[in-house]
Amino acid sequence: MNSDKHLTKVTNQWFLTLLITFGVASVFSWYSHIEVGNIGEIQFSRNLDDFNDNIKLFFDNIKCNTLYDFAFIITYSVLFYFSYRVFQSSMRIPVNRVLILICLVPGVFDIIENILLLNLLNQSDSNWLFNAFWFVVRAKWTFVIPFILINFTILIYYLIKFINSFFKGTSTE
Repeated sequence: MNSDKHLTKVTNQWFLTLLITFGVASVFSWYSHIEVGNIGEIQFSRNLDDFNDNIKLFFDNIKCNTLYDFAFIITYSVLFYFSYRVFQSSMRIPVNRVLILICLVPGVFDIIENILLLNLLNQSDSNWLFNAFWFVVRAKWTFVIPFILINFTILIYYLIKFINSFFKGTSTE
């Protein structure tokens, strides 16, 4: 029974963090001075020339966007931690410190990516900076995608559970 209480507590923390993360993420599109409409194209530029072409459209916003991204990194890193804890608690397995560190890897890569991006804005002719940026972006997304899928799965599970309990509560016997 104690593990059920712990799972409920961790799930509530996960859900609250999910809402906060969505709120922080929504600011990227609400405020025009940090909006970068082609951030995916910038991150996945094939070469330095493409990168320089991609940053032209939103050059003035990229620095503000990147600085704000540090707040987003904190929220999604906490979300990834709680998603691991929901998984760990639901499976009733002991906490694994290595897996907790893996929850932080996307955020670490994102911090490095942001530092490289800010430097590339000032040194747009640096191939080695771009190559490092190119690698770090792909490494970050290699770790982010599984966490997105895990969070989506948790969300679907609890949505189905909520719908199921709703219909059980409204049925007349």
